[in-house]
Amino acid sequence: MRRVLLVDDEEFLLKSLVEMLKRSGKLAGVEFVTAQNGREALAILDAGGADLVVTDLKMPEMDGMELLQEMGESHGDLPVIVISAYGSEDVEVEVKRRGAVRYLDKPLDTGELARQIEGCLEASAQGFINGIPLADFMQTVQLGRKSCSLEVLSARGTGWLYFWEGELVDAGMEGAADSREAALEIAGWEDVSIRIAGNFGAGKTWFR
Repeated sequence: MRRVLLVDDEEFLLKSLVEMLKRSGKLAGVEFVTAQNGREALAILDAGGADLVVTDLKMPEMDGMELLQEMGESHGDLPVIVISAYGSEDVEVEVKRRGAVRYLDKPLDTGELARQIEGCLEASAQGFINGIPLADFMQTVQLGRKSCSLEVLSARGTGWLYFWEGELVDAGMEGAADSREAALEIAGWEDVSIRIAGNFGAGKTWFR
């Protein structure tokens, strides 16, 4: 059974969200657990884990930003959706820099939240991330200064992007004359699936 952790200091909202999400067809078999601040959330993750975290930002004891920071160190592979009533472009950039895969404004469109949860759980099960523009995901990698390899699948083919500390340093795809041509081609793809294929470190090559 998949497990989703909802984190918000508004107890009534948490209960309402759980009831609503349970009525969503694809989430009927999902277990929902709740926490009212980041510290409670970390204790739940350390004790039993989860497949996805949905968290508010403004909370007592440990807020959402601090939770993202702590999760980056101890639960770095866990997808996170951030929700907030105090959002801005700068806030969205910051939460993605800290590892969030989605950002939604309050008041919540509960149907959209259910769709985002479904998409994240499906992507996690398949090992692929779907439904997020490639440019947005690349920005998240760059802002977070991540070192990783991305396998990118689209109707136009399969490509690979290699990042070192947030910098795109190499790329490849069948038919491309060189790394730069491959990077430009892949960056223009739409409706892609993205798989984080692993760390990109000692064996890295650089743009030719």
